Amino acid sequence: MTEQKTAIVTGASRGIGHGVAERFRDLGWRVITVSRQALPVECPWHAEQNTHVELDLSDLDQITKTVDALRPLLGGSKLHALINNAGISPKGPGGERVNSLTTDLKVWQEMYNTNFYAPLILTRGFAQELSSAKGSVVNLCSIAGYRVHPFAGAAYATSKAALAALTREMAADMAPMGVRVCHTLEEGIRGADVIIMLRLQNERMSGALLPSTQEFFKSFGLTPEKLQLAKPDAIVMHPGPINRGVEIDSEVVDGGQSVILPQVTFGIAVRMAAMSIVAGNEA
Repeated sequence: MTEQKTAIVTGASRGIGHGVAERFRDLGWRVITVSRQALPVECPWHAEQNTHVELDLSDLDQITKTVDALRPLLGGSKLHALINNAGISPKGPGGERVNSLTTDLKVWQEMYNTNFYAPLILTRGFAQELSSAKGSVVNLCSIAGYRVHPFAGAAYATSKAALAALTREMAADMAPMGVRVCHTLEEGIRGADVIIMLRLQNERMSGALLPSTQEFFKSFGLTPEKLQLAKPDAIVMHPGPINRGVEIDSEVVDGGQSVILPQVTFGIAVRMAAMSIVAGNEA
């Protein structure tokens, strides 16, 4: 009998965290979620027992209780993935950016509790369960940790920069335990079956979010050399439109491992068919 894998996802009541949790469930994983808000009633596992813990990770006292609250839900099983997704980024009145001179110290502390200390405490707390599974830790960092951002404030940016540094340290500390903590694109795609690239949405950006597209491509772009780190038969996907030379090299887009053009060509038709079936119409 194949072992069912288990993942813990924080910040899972909405957005990226909820999407990640749904994806793991679709793949047959058991998913345990953490958020400061209750799960939405339309969530597929809203009514399930022993799958969700409601805690505020901006409160250090609650963070220290999170491991104790989650461990009984594991039931002694291994932990194959810990997704430290929870994060907060408060804004000033009117939604403006809050800087290092005006942000209240209480806000700084809450930001670091959620964005930095929670990943640290959870990873330390479940290190043995992760090691038993030869599992992985994913810390969601931010480009705001590398450059002044037009709307992400100073406390958020520095907390994410600290998290990026912590991730590098975790990678070194946990490698002897058989736990993978990725902090570069190369490590993330090593041995991958499928690589899904995302588009850099320039039309939604204002101000200098990136030092340059060339620097972004150097760090995060998929090149033929990086693709060689994946499995030989790995496929490459991208939702389109493609920014060639920004998130992905043209040689990869047009290469034999790319399924991007068929994916984009048939994507709308597949979605329409799926929605029709779900709606109860004839396919």
